[in-house]
Amino acid sequence: MPFPRRLLNENEVVVLDLRPHWWVLVGSALLLAIALGLAIAVSIVVPGMAHDPVLIVGLVLVVVVLVRFVRRYARWATTNMVLTSERLMLRAGVFAKSASGGRKCFAWCRDRCVSSRPSTSRWPRPAPTRRATSRNLSYK
Repeated sequence: MPFPRRLLNENEVVVLDLRPHWWVLVGSALLLAIALGLAIAVSIVVPGMAHDPVLIVGLVLVVVVLVRFVRRYARWATTNMVLTSERLMLRAGVFAKSASGGRKCFAWCRDRCVSSRPSTSRWPRPAPTRRATSRNLSYK
């Protein structure tokens, strides 16, 4: 769902409206597939009287893992990262949206990530490389 226009200030434009990468769901989906495969394998392999209790335990495991996956999917589907011309916001929430970020966050990101002027940060700059000439080459 796109960012609501009513929450924008005047003369503010949405630059990016993104959600987290789908990769965050892979662990839960993989765990669900393993639990389902395990329940199917147990129902095929275990014979006789032990079949029913083991099958029930396997199905309970599948339900627990499914609930975990649904919770993660709902959290993923309702999380948005919005970059506007004035703010950087993180909106999250399944039943009620909460937002964090704002002008301070945007200013921090703009100064460190998007600036085209020379960096004045404390990060070390790479050492200049010297051109190879016949004087500074050593033949050993």
